[in-house]
Amino acid sequence: NLAGAIPVIATFIVILLTFLLGLIIYHYFILAVPAGLFDRKHFFAALIHSYRLIKGEFWKTLGIRCIFYGGIIMLQYSLMSLPGGLIGILIAFTSDNPILLVSISSTAWLLYYGISIITGVIASSFINILTSVIFFNQKMKKEGLHIAMILERLESTLHGF
Repeated sequence: NLAGAIPVIATFIVILLTFLLGLIIYHYFILAVPAGLFDRKHFFAALIHSYRLIKGEFWKTLGIRCIFYGGIIMLQYSLMSLPGGLIGILIAFTSDNPILLVSISSTAWLLYYGISIITGVIASSFINILTSVIFFNQKMKKEGLHIAMILERLESTLHGF
């Protein structure tokens, strides 16, 4: 029935467009926190500074972030699957003892949540480091800080002669 599918398709399209708009806005303003911290900019000034740094490099920085996030997610889920594999191995050897099975599965769940928390904390730290690296990279490109640093090195070398 085509009449019943139209609202479903329209809802899917609206959700997809909302997601894409949110992703674009989030990506343009991702550097606002480093701008506020490192450049001591206030809220709106940090947002504007973030937009200016990302502008013209949108797809490149988005691609770098997506690849990095993908790697972090794959590593996180790989580590979080270790307790499940451990359960499978231990259950194969102890399938006749129900008390031991319950204690093994409880321990595996505790390991799963512990690994999940630890990898989440480490992953968020790496994501913040990546955001800061992108901030300084874009800042050097847009504001010409790399040229100023090169000139400063040349000047200090010339004073040595």
